Amino acid sequence: MRRVVFFHVLFVVTQGVGVAVGGEAREEERRRQCYYYRCAGALLRAAVLGDLHHLARMAAEVDAAAPGGGEGAGGVRSRCGRGALHLAAANGRTHVCRFLLEGLGLPVDALSASGETPLLLAATFGHTSTAAYLLDRGADPSTPDPNGGDTPLHWAAYNGDRELAKLLLLRGADVGAANPRGTALHVAAARGHAAVVSVLLNHGADPNKIANIVFTPLVSSLLGGSLECMKLLIQAGANVNGAGFNGATPLLLACSRTGSIGFIKCLVESGADPNIPDELDRLPIEIAAIHAEREVIEVLLPLTHQVPTLLDWSVGGIIRYVKYPAYKEWARNASCKRKDELKLQGNSSFNNEDYDAAILLYSMVTTFAHSRFFMLIYIQTGVLAG
Repeated sequence: MRRVVFFHVLFVVTQGVGVAVGGEAREEERRRQCYYYRCAGALLRAAVLGDLHHLARMAAEVDAAAPGGGEGAGGVRSRCGRGALHLAAANGRTHVCRFLLEGLGLPVDALSASGETPLLLAATFGHTSTAAYLLDRGADPSTPDPNGGDTPLHWAAYNGDRELAKLLLLRGADVGAANPRGTALHVAAARGHAAVVSVLLNHGADPNKIANIVFTPLVSSLLGGSLECMKLLIQAGANVNGAGFNGATPLLLACSRTGSIGFIKCLVESGADPNIPDELDRLPIEIAAIHAEREVIEVLLPLTHQVPTLLDWSVGGIIRYVKYPAYKEWARNASCKRKDELKLQGNSSFNNEDYDAAILLYSMVTTFAHSRFFMLIYIQTGVLAG
């Protein structure tokens, strides 16, 4: 999820401009168009800056000078396709939004050229009071960004805006609305916003929803580094043994990350099974040994069934076991086989026009051997970016 920079020079575009024929008439029309463009640019700048007095004056001038039956103030757009209402909402100019909606009668859910609503932009940039006003005027709380599928609730979760999340949900926002990065619960958990996670769970968010065929909110909390969010999700019924598409449980993922002892203890105490292997048939304790996480091995050792080929069932013995050339060769061969399988699945998804799944699968191929494989994949889905 990426933020958009709004403070740039505004170039106005409009529709419905007619050009008169004849010398003097053509020159007069050209002068009127130039004046219209100047006023329209000033209108948009005033919306960004919150200069209501200047905006009202420019709106009247634009309406009067609109050539060829143009739309007037409501039809003015910046180069990026946003109108005065979009720019005012994106910059938290609630008083400007009020004038545009109540004074000029602009539609509250007017779409920008790329399909953004004013409410979506207010939520994106964390302007809670502006978003609340737009909701009071009847804005749709669930209209997504057509380019990425982010809803206002996704952005409230991303920004950690508990009050806006509550308000959106009270106004009927879909708590389960999902895009390739997941639901708002995935986003809040990944960002470590426990207060928002709590609000979403209280409004019925599914703690076991799988995003992008791989990740549950519980995994999101792990990869986002929020033990508090993990505990909230477990209390709400998150499956501590729930595996995504590649069979990786939260415990396996935790063992693949250094410094995750707190998460591992939480998972084990909540019933996570240390005897569920990964897709290469390695146990969590083996994954921890690869990273030489002695404290993790000590926690898992008494709970894990002994590997038949591992005679020295001790912390040191397990670490030595995963360093044997024969073990490394086996893991390398198994990884190559799995990568070939992922390529075939990616090709199949691409041929079926499931491009989100195809991108994920191809990404898994390129990062499969990396020691922080799962973190890299999750960053590529976009939730932890930004």
